[in-house]
Amino acid sequence: DLGGQQFCKSFMVTATRGVLIRCDIPTKVFITHLNESRPINDKIIIDKPLDDETVLIHTKALDFVKEEIRKYKQTITYQAPFERKVV
Repeated sequence: DLGGQQFCKSFMVTATRGVLIRCDIPTKVFITHLNESRPINDKIIIDKPLDDETVLIHTKALDFVKEEIRKYKQTITYQAPFERKVV
């Protein structure tokens, strides 16, 4: 109440579909990097990361994120060199 007058604001509420991802910290950092490398109108993360191990992404980006994480994990996974047996 402002001097006998009521003050009212109306706000538009926007709902966005998303997927909540819980992951380890390095994977979350990777998802954040993916988000930052995309154009402003094509971001992956909705709002901001929730905590160190949780992030909310757009539903439409889920398959892309899964594929990029799969590629990323292949590059950081150690594979022992192939050894030939001499007969």
